[in-house]
Formats: sequence, structure tokens, C-alpha cells
Amino acid sequence: MEAITVVGLRAGYRSDVPFVATPTPSLSWRVETAEPNWTQSGFEVRVERAGEVELFAADSDAQHQVPWPFEPLAPREQAVVAVRVLDAAGTPASEWSAPLAIRASFLDASDWQAAMIAPPWPAEVDLANGMPLLYNDFLLECEIHCAYVNVTAQGLVELEINGARVGDEVLAPGWTKYDDRILYSTYEVTDLVRSGTNRIGAWLAEGWYRGRFGFEGGARDRYGDRIGVLAQLEVHCTEGHLHIVGTDGSWKVVTGPIVSAGLYEGETFDANRYDAAW
Repeated sequence: MEAITVVGLRAGYRSDVPFVATPTPSLSWRVETAEPNWTQSGFEVRVERAGEVELFAADSDAQHQVPWPFEPLAPREQAVVAVRVLDAAGTPASEWSAPLAIRASFLDASDWQAAMIAPPWPAEVDLANGMPLLYNDFLLECEIHCAYVNVTAQGLVELEINGARVGDEVLAPGWTKYDDRILYSTYEVTDLVRSGTNRIGAWLAEGWYRGRFGFEGGARDRYGDRIGVLAQLEVHCTEGHLHIVGTDGSWKVVTGPIVSAGLYEGETFDANRYDAAW
């Protein structure tokens, strides 16, 4: 019998990130085999969470968006999932797939301890003096196990930790209907934080929230006239302590080197105003 392999296991719709934004992410996979007439008759799912292993089996040929068969994940909970497929006799036809590690992000508004913050000056100052930079210094006095940050904005945001950019997204967090919902991104940033003094900062721009867009020349301030950022960094220490750094009134604000930035107009960057240590 030719080898049968389960590949491409993913939770939800993306396979390039380990984070899921639902407590019950669906599972999808593909089967690779040289046998032209072989079909999946069933499958088994294995999950390891909090040191415990659970198994689920089903008589089904489903491979796409299979409902999560276990208890829902809790916010911040991690799990490792694997799948193998069964033949018509109900016996395993493949080895277990490569394990997929997933982590639940914030699942409810109550998970946020941070607050949306905006520059303390009127919106007109941004237009006259340039886009704002917001930052905060914090101290970590522990050995770091792992660190994650959740971030969103009314407008566009690029986050930095200790001078290194977080992620590679452009125009994040993307367009949304801001009066109904707001999107956020989750990143692992273990390699960016360190014991001792740290700095986290955010570049802001208007984007779809306040900038000009639309037909017939577009319009401004479609959703509001104050851009802002909401970010929550969570550092897990090896001894079990959780250190949270969130946007609040203690963050400092300065105007940066981006003089103007528009979806249609492009960006004007004044390098004379750039301070690498901002």
C-alpha cells in the first residue's frame, strides 16, 4: 500500500499564524497519497492541552472546516493538535500529522485591560505638525518565558518594541466598519522583550478611520476625527507571573517624522525629524 499522509493542517482559515480568535476553531487538512481510488472514511483528532491528551474519532470523509470537537479554548490557552485518517475498516491509514500548535487570543472585550489612547491635542495639530508617535517605558524584573502583544487602532498602526518592528503587516489593522467592530492583531514578541528596561511604541496614521477615501474625491472623518491606539503586551515570566503593559494615560506622545500620510496622497517623511531613540 502506498503511503498516506495528512498535510496542511490548519485551525481556522489561516495556516501562517498560530493564533485563533475563536474558542472553537475549525480544522482543515489535506491527504496526500499515490493510490488513485483511496478515500478517507474517517478521522481522529488528538489535542494536548494543559498536559492532558484527548482523542476524538468520527466516521466522515470531511477534511475542510471540520467543527472543533473538544471543549472550547479559554482566552490565552494553548493547545497542540494532530490528525490522522482512517480507512473503511476504521483503522488508521496514516501516521499522525505534524503537530499544530495554536493559541487562543482575546475572546471577549473583558480580556482587554488596556484603553484606547489618542494624542492629547486637537486633531488639527496632526494635520499641521505630523503624525503622532506614542510610547511607554517599562521594567521587567524576571526571566522571560514568552510574550504576546495584541494591538489595534482607530486609524493605522505600526508597533515597535525596543526599536524592532512588530510583525510585517502594512496598513494594519485594515479597513472595517468602525462603528460596529474593530479588528486587532496578535503577535508573539518573545524575542523582542528583555529583562530590564524596555520601550514599546506605536506609529499612527489616519487610514480609513479619519483619512480621505471614497468616490468623487472622497471625504474625511468618516468614522471619527481622533486617531488612537489600543495595545496590550503580556509577558509571561518563568516563575508564573504575568506582566501586562497596556496603553493608558501614562504613555508619552510626540510628533514624528511622518509629516503627512494618506491612502491616496502617499506619505511624506521628513528624515530630519527622525530620532531612532524615540
